Amino acid sequence: MSAQLHVLLDTHTLLWYADDAPQLPRRLKQLLDDERTTCYVSVISFWEVATLVSLNRLTLVPDL
Repeated sequence: MSAQLHVLLDTHTLLWYADDAPQLPRRLKQLLDDERTTCYVSVISFWEVATLVSLNRLTLVPDL
């Protein structure tokens, strides 16, 4: 049986993963994509994203 991995994503990692950004190391992307990995995101990360958007320091583009 394979072990399950639990990961708490910080704000940068969350944004890089969502955007498929090259800053995210390939090995980390593979780990996050693995179905045995459970990802968690702190509520503060969503607050931080909202703050960055309100200050025009981050633009979110809807996925169409």
